[in-house]
Amino acid sequence: MPDIPAGGHFAHYASEAHAIYLGKNRRLADPVFFPAPGPFEQTLGMAQRMVAREVDEHPDGGLQYIQELAWIWGIGRHSRLPPGGPAPSLNDYEKAMKAMSTEVYQTWKRIQTLVRNHEDEIQTWVVGAYPRSGTDRAKNPLVNLLKASWLPTVQEFNNCHPDIRKFMENRNVESDFQVDAPDGRLPPKFPFSYINLFFKKSGEADSQMQIPTREHYAAVYRLPFNFFDHRASKDWPHPTEHQMFIKNGDMYNHPDSRAWFRRFRLSFLVPNLTLSELENPIRLLSFIHARGRQHPSVFAKADNDMTYIGRRTSFLTGPFIGNRMVSFEHSGSDSSGDFQPRLWRGWGGKSDRGCDRAVAEEYADLWHRGQLFGTAEAWVMLQGQRATYLYLWNLLTAIAATELKLNPRTSLTPRPPQEQQQVFTAARELVASQQSRYLNRWMDYTRQQLYISPPTAIDHRFLSELQNKVEIAETHLQDLFSDPGYFFDRIHELWDHHWGHIGMKNDATNPDESDEKASYLEQYADEKTRHVLYFDLIRGVVRRSIFEFYMWHSIHSRLLEFDNAMKDEFEDYGKGDDSDSDGTNLLQQPPVFLSPQKQLQHGSISDKYLALIVMVRYHAVFFVNEFRKKGIHAGSPHMRDFVYSIGQAQKPTPDRICNIVKEHYGAPDLKHRSKLRELWRDLSKVGGNSMRGTMFAAIDNFIVNALDGTNTGIKDAAALLQEVSQIQNEDLKDIFTELLDDTIDGLDLLSTLADHLEYLWPAMDVVGGADATEADRRKWFDAGSKGVSINFLNFDAFDFDGKVPMKRLKRLFLFFDELQGFKQESVSVGHAKGDLRRFGASLLRKLIYPVNEAAKDNKANQEAIARLERAMNVTGDEYIYHDREKPFNLDEEEAGSGVTVPLVDQPKSYRNIAARERQLAKERRAKKDAFIEQLIEPSKEEAAKAKKREKKKARRKDKARRRKLASGDPVSEDEEGDEDEEMTGEQQQPPSTAAPNDPRWEESLHAMLHQFQLPSLPETRILSLSGAQPAPTPSSSTSSSKPLPKAPDGRPKRVMKKREWATMEAIYGIHGSANAAVSYAQLRAMMSALGYEEVGRGGSHMSYSRVDVRWPHSALPKGETIQLARTHGKDRAVAAKGKSRDWGRRLCERGLTFEFVKQWFVKG
Repeated sequence: MPDIPAGGHFAHYASEAHAIYLGKNRRLADPVFFPAPGPFEQTLGMAQRMVAREVDEHPDGGLQYIQELAWIWGIGRHSRLPPGGPAPSLNDYEKAMKAMSTEVYQTWKRIQTLVRNHEDEIQTWVVGAYPRSGTDRAKNPLVNLLKASWLPTVQEFNNCHPDIRKFMENRNVESDFQVDAPDGRLPPKFPFSYINLFFKKSGEADSQMQIPTREHYAAVYRLPFNFFDHRASKDWPHPTEHQMFIKNGDMYNHPDSRAWFRRFRLSFLVPNLTLSELENPIRLLSFIHARGRQHPSVFAKADNDMTYIGRRTSFLTGPFIGNRMVSFEHSGSDSSGDFQPRLWRGWGGKSDRGCDRAVAEEYADLWHRGQLFGTAEAWVMLQGQRATYLYLWNLLTAIAATELKLNPRTSLTPRPPQEQQQVFTAARELVASQQSRYLNRWMDYTRQQLYISPPTAIDHRFLSELQNKVEIAETHLQDLFSDPGYFFDRIHELWDHHWGHIGMKNDATNPDESDEKASYLEQYADEKTRHVLYFDLIRGVVRRSIFEFYMWHSIHSRLLEFDNAMKDEFEDYGKGDDSDSDGTNLLQQPPVFLSPQKQLQHGSISDKYLALIVMVRYHAVFFVNEFRKKGIHAGSPHMRDFVYSIGQAQKPTPDRICNIVKEHYGAPDLKHRSKLRELWRDLSKVGGNSMRGTMFAAIDNFIVNALDGTNTGIKDAAALLQEVSQIQNEDLKDIFTELLDDTIDGLDLLSTLADHLEYLWPAMDVVGGADATEADRRKWFDAGSKGVSINFLNFDAFDFDGKVPMKRLKRLFLFFDELQGFKQESVSVGHAKGDLRRFGASLLRKLIYPVNEAAKDNKANQEAIARLERAMNVTGDEYIYHDREKPFNLDEEEAGSGVTVPLVDQPKSYRNIAARERQLAKERRAKKDAFIEQLIEPSKEEAAKAKKREKKKARRKDKARRRKLASGDPVSEDEEGDEDEEMTGEQQQPPSTAAPNDPRWEESLHAMLHQFQLPSLPETRILSLSGAQPAPTPSSSTSSSKPLPKAPDGRPKRVMKKREWATMEAIYGIHGSANAAVSYAQLRAMMSALGYEEVGRGGSHMSYSRVDVRWPHSALPKGETIQLARTHGKDRAVAAKGKSRDWGRRLCERGLTFEFVKQWFVKG
């Protein structure tokens, strides 16, 4: 895979924005790591040595060299100076750090005492008080306490120890770190949703720097609170703020910017402490249980990670101390020790060259555990812990004083140790039962991670999610090569998302003028042009299907293999702590194997891990490239009107068969631009639906753009998109198509897994873009793919064009043409199946086998190839091509000789496409003719002739339309008229009337955010305190005196309500019920009646897991989990007949037939 260029003026950031990071690069969020040095790289080593010597010689301040270096680095120019100024003293920094850690520890000790003695009572009250649906939240006692606890927290946070306050209050132009109470109405997924809403563009390179240096990247927002100081360095740092100014339409240095940052600083510092999350008792109780009992050092790594967006975007800045890194020490056991920072000499992962061997090894061990932080990272992390524990203390004391009649601030009588153990056991059981029962949905699981103890081993939830993906990919590939209608559905789906839909312009003068599409779509009615596009569409569909078939299986296999190897290598790996301890023993978990010393002992484990993470990340990049290089969002039907390109979005290749770029990983990025420069002014462009624009921005800014994506990380973008796509809302149903859903779903899972692994064993400083060569990463990727999968990078072009016989391809093209109405119907479904089977055989024989063999030692083994053959239901040795071969009917062949198979008509779904495309071509031609006529005004005689011709043409069109209506043939929308008029009405919406000087900057952020507020996300269902299931309400049939019939186990059958029974009859096609309207919501209710719970993660398929079925496991061993495709859009929308019958077929494949159900259930 080639390096991903950062683009624009920021070429030196190419390695830092490499795709392997998936947007989240720690080096870009703390100046101590000195990222992207560019021409300054040669002098970097010397600069580090000079800074180190100056810090050692002047610990009380007076640093000059580091101050000059800070100016060169853009600190104080592109972002406000950090707390403490450009060169704070080492001694002042140490004092502040010690004061903060002492405060955190003392606050936590008070919390721990309260929790150990009264957690059971706190839990009882919280479960009873949380806001139920339909109740008035404004009067809810839990909600009121959650809000009220912020006021004392903010007061205590700001009125802190003098050593801390020295860095909290600005003396001149440096940043302060004061906070205001966060607003309870902030949208979900803050701070990503904030950055997504207000991000505008990448800042410009600083052209005024006179000496070789790196380029300075800074995000520019749609707010007047950007910062830039372009004054000369003579008097720097300047004693006063730079005045407000406007540059290129962007406002900088607004007088109220400090107040603005104070208002939202806490939301970036502790994004988990949001009202919408904490009012959910599962999250709140888990948070109290984990934070109240375990030592603050246990959460240091997680709390630092939580502030990444704030640090990367300069919302959170900390003091910059050169040649120092920070860890946090604890001594003793069971919380008897303290919590203090320890400073180390070094830069990032490299200890100071003057350190002795033992210190260097300890330094490396901490670094590879993720427990060594940059000075700014550590300072910000401790501020976050101050806010966290102060808030938790104020909340718990309010609950204790108001509801439990206790006063923990003055005195608290501890319970005897035996009772404390009983409190712990009961509390742990309640939290565990709620988490196991109500975190089945992927969204609930991921949102819960911020409120529980950090992981110390691979979470097996990922294995189950990956296994579900394996089953979905296998089913998809089977259907793709067995069902011609399904095959074309996928072809047309990709056609509907093709980047060729992006409108082209000659310049950016008027982005909103009418666009011309790429020739493949502009001239789609032309057979030759259309067939060129077919090559690209087939390549995209088949490559993705085969890649996903191998992708999910290989990741699942390698992850399980690595997890088992860890258990064999390290005896204590994966073992938790079930005792009521402070958790500090878990700081040595998971075992480290990447430090230089440990690699000598555990080289095999190290190699397996590096191969695993590179494979996971490169597979995630496959989905990134669906947006970045294939533009499926920009070409999608609901987003294509937001974008345009200057000239072609992607240049053609000289290939004579298909001149569209073939590669996926190696393709150039699409060159397109957004029309939504000011979203709040451009609501007319999104049809008044702001969510279309915000979701497009999340993809286009933070997934597509490699450098801008480093502001947030791709995982946060994918997580928001994944959650919003699952919301049943009218404004959202037309945003996410199934293809977008599935792509976001895959990216969300893999980016979350990559982040999970990086948390456990940090390795991006080993495999990252700036730390390893592409040859190194290719070596690890090959090692991960070897045996279990074909090598995606070898198959990147998926160049079947000149390999699969053209005669066979043209048979598929003919079928596609007929389905769309370009040709008269001649290919039956049985013949299309035969064509598809032959295509699969040629694909294996001519492409898969030879390219795989060429990989030699890194090829897929025979078992992996056999898996593919079974899924495609063909081998390369079958259906050998002959020049004179004739079409054959696969249905007749499989039925056997002498058996007559009735001709199956083709699907009719797409029959009007040809008529529509021809009409569009006419309209485009008419527009061009009209434009020419405007330039060359015709004579009166010519005008009269043209008018006469138009009348004759109208009469002919009217006659043709009547003939088609009489014969039942397809009629174009233009002939019918209605749909075109409707579309015209949509396109002629009035333009935005917002004036350029609209005073929106004077509004509060809350009012602006409210305009773009996300709909409520699905909430976790809550268990009662006892965890008992409510008894089912007996139906009328069960209350009758007639005894129920017996099931095979001798016990009475279970009663199923008539509504769910009717749904079951419909999907099984019982006595005509197949024509009944069935929605996905009805299917879910039926599955619930059978005893299954929906536990899927999103995308086009959902997983159902057995929780309370009537039959024993032995009666249906294949029925533990079942994958079912969901309908796109609203759950209550009626499913197509084919999809509802497919549900029944999938259940039958698992043994869950209608006859089987009747053995255990009776209709109510």
